Amino acid sequence: MQPLDRNATPPGGWKFYQPETQWTMPTPLSQSWKTAVERIVQHRKANPALADTATVAQAEADLEAYTRSRLPRPVVDDGSGRTAKASSGCGGCGRR
Repeated sequence: MQPLDRNATPPGGWKFYQPETQWTMPTPLSQSWKTAVERIVQHRKANPALADTATVAQAEADLEAYTRSRLPRPVVDDGSGRTAKASSGCGGCGRR
């Protein structure tokens, strides 16, 4: 898996959604990676039910996973002579 470039803003910005509180990252296009991670930590610290995930390391892992899940999949060659987008593995609603 290719590393996520934390110095380049991804399409749509550093978006993030915390389902337990229905919180969405405010102004994702104006956030740097570091600021986005700090906002996630602050939000989690302000919500006792999320306190165990209010670490920089956990916020970084969650923001990276969320970002990867919503970005377009790279084109892959499966050896059949056809190319296809890599599957998300979801097979369900298609939500990113």
